[in-house]
Amino acid sequence: MTHAEAREAVYGRFTEQWDGATPVAYDGSPGFTEPNPPTAWARVSVRHLESSQDTLGAATARQFRRQMSIIVQVFSPAVSSIAPLDTLVTAARAIWEGQTFNGISILGGVQTFEAPQDGVWLQTNVEALADYYEVI
Repeated sequence: MTHAEAREAVYGRFTEQWDGATPVAYDGSPGFTEPNPPTAWARVSVRHLESSQDTLGAATARQFRRQMSIIVQVFSPAVSSIAPLDTLVTAARAIWEGQTFNGISILGGVQTFEAPQDGVWLQTNVEALADYYEVI
């Protein structure tokens, strides 16, 4: 699996599992316009991290373990209570926690980080560490 294939697998899983709960922006996908309150929304990003070579051998037969961070930023209008944001964060966490899909394994628990209010938005980030293998 390549970097691009891994990213697309993550985006595909999120789209399928999120099931239209809010509009979604995907990093690298043009054409998204941030909605106005009271519409909540999410942004999904993949950040590749370290790699390790697991096998030796000739080109096309070497296996590399790739790690990545999957980040879901969930935004909810600050004019409402925090309860809608918490509901969306719980749903985002459930998409990743303890999951293996398309050759991608989520490592350990999923973390959440509350951000300070930014203008009209409340924000919580959901982060999952994952790995997959690439043969090159």
